[in-house]
Amino acid sequence: MPTALLAPPVLQTADPVFRLLFNEHPRPLWIYDLQTLRFLAVNDAAIRHYGYSREEFLHMTLRDIRPLEDIPRLLENIAQVPQGNGLDLAGLWRHRTRDGRLLDVNICSQLIEFEGHAAELVSVQDMTGHLTAERALLRSERLMQLLIDQSPVAMAMFDCDMRYLQANRRWMLDYGLDGLDLNGRSHYELFPEISEEWKQVHRRALAGHSSTCDEDCFVRLDGRQQWLRWGVWPWQEADGRIGGLVIFAEDISARKQEGLCLRQSATILDAMRDGVMVTDLAPSIGAVNRAYSQITGYSEAEALGQSPQLLHSGHHDRDFYQRLWQQVHTQGYWVGEIWNRRKSGEVYPQLLSISTVHDPQGQPCNYVGVFTDISQLRLSEARLDHLTHYDPLTDLPNRLLALSRLSYAIESQAGNPHPVAILLLDIDRFKNINDTLGHAVGDHLLKAVAHRLYAHVRSTDTLARVDGDAFLLILDDPDGPAAVVSLAETLLESLAQPFLLEHQAPLYLTASIGISLYPDDSLLPGELIQHAELAMFRAKELGRNACCFHTEALSRAVSEEFALETRLRQALQDGEFVLYYQPLLEASTGHVMGFEALVRWAPPGETMIAPGRFIPLAEKSGLILQLGEWVLEEACRQGRAWLDAGHPPRLMAVNISVRQFLQPMFVASVREILQVE
Repeated sequence: MPTALLAPPVLQTADPVFRLLFNEHPRPLWIYDLQTLRFLAVNDAAIRHYGYSREEFLHMTLRDIRPLEDIPRLLENIAQVPQGNGLDLAGLWRHRTRDGRLLDVNICSQLIEFEGHAAELVSVQDMTGHLTAERALLRSERLMQLLIDQSPVAMAMFDCDMRYLQANRRWMLDYGLDGLDLNGRSHYELFPEISEEWKQVHRRALAGHSSTCDEDCFVRLDGRQQWLRWGVWPWQEADGRIGGLVIFAEDISARKQEGLCLRQSATILDAMRDGVMVTDLAPSIGAVNRAYSQITGYSEAEALGQSPQLLHSGHHDRDFYQRLWQQVHTQGYWVGEIWNRRKSGEVYPQLLSISTVHDPQGQPCNYVGVFTDISQLRLSEARLDHLTHYDPLTDLPNRLLALSRLSYAIESQAGNPHPVAILLLDIDRFKNINDTLGHAVGDHLLKAVAHRLYAHVRSTDTLARVDGDAFLLILDDPDGPAAVVSLAETLLESLAQPFLLEHQAPLYLTASIGISLYPDDSLLPGELIQHAELAMFRAKELGRNACCFHTEALSRAVSEEFALETRLRQALQDGEFVLYYQPLLEASTGHVMGFEALVRWAPPGETMIAPGRFIPLAEKSGLILQLGEWVLEEACRQGRAWLDAGHPPRLMAVNISVRQFLQPMFVASVREILQVE
């Protein structure tokens, strides 16, 4: 994982050496800002590799080249990286090119400072394995055959004492003898590690027995190991006597390595989780890997010789396949999603890429299809979409989906306008159930409520849970306000019936319903819901277990109350409140016993606002706590001032809100205020 550096390298674009190395580097390189993840610089290799122009790159971030399924991993890395550190980009990632291709890449990164930015320099190695492995497999086979056919054979002649008589250039190169004078030199002297087994082969050949070809690993003079294919034959003098040996040796080290690569490629191909299918130009299937059989259900024997149409699902028409193959023929590849059918008959989605393979002459010879079963991905996306738009408790649409459907119901009325009614239903005192019986019982009750409400909803309407105990009902084209009221009363009557939950005594509920109408109350979906909510609150104020239509006066009253609350908050900050002290008289004597402190709101330049307007609002909004504390402090301050002026001690009565009495620190606060001198 990249670690924070105390002094990361500082790179400037004005540095010509850096610019040259950066731009001319054969691998894609880029530099991104650690804070914004925006690309700060990219080299020419990255532009060629990804297909974006430099200007496009510099307006993008790391997220823009990630496929959708990699975003959670990237976001997780971002969340886990300490401030100032680079992302944990090392390892394999998937990148998307401008033309939509997905690349498997290996990332190396280094923290740097670049043009004043805390940044990271990233090197990208393309590791797109499944197509590369297949091409490498075919290319390795052709290369190995080419080496066998074209490589010259090394040859040397020896006398009976295995002293060199002659050696060709290939021999000199293969044995690391280039530049040495071999005349009269003993082969055993030059290569003392030759085994007794091979010396026995040489002696048998000198006795007239030619040796069949064999392979062995040979150590050259420079210490490099070399695989050779041997052939040993005796040669005769003019008089028929055996004069020595001719040894032919073919360097097969490359073929040995290629064979290892082929076996590794075959192992990799068979271990791939992506299905691979190789066809001829017909096309007819010529090879498949293990994942192909696991995904499709067809064994290798069942697939070989068949047309790829074996997998057709019937979901795509002829035009789709014509366009697919036209792109393969013109561009050499096709990448996209396709629906295919397993042997069991199940239809499933694939991410498929088809590429053309060319022979050494550049002519198409095969097609390679690599596909991934993305059915689980699609299921996960469907589940995520459901969680995004539906309430997990009741499985009803949530606020987001309800608002979307309301918007659609309104927007789809072009040329055919009709009314839409919105009913917002809120269960009365539902908090008491959660507090006394627990949230588990509350959840069961909400599901039962949703079930009862849904029984009265038409298929064209939408019932949604938009809050803890609030439900929204959208009626598309109701039969007038009377029908809406009738339905609201039906819903209230239904909820009034006892709820019989397991292990619980019968539970009784009431609800309050607010109603707004389109287009009478608003043309905007959000305002319609807001107006229904205001009407619902009005129904609660009227005693609950009732329904109430929205009116313009209701909205106006709410707006005025909100404006007054805003002014009240500002007035507390600006000190617009004053105290009046009303004398308290002893009834028998008429003497002044004390005073009652009465708060008044006196905005500068305006008429004084009566307590009846702002005290209830202060109680409702919670501002009474701040206002009450100020009143208590100011009354005590005035009482202290009268005492200091020589007036006799008198009672000081201060009105205290119930909400103040409920504060845990109320007594301590009063004690602290009284002790201030």
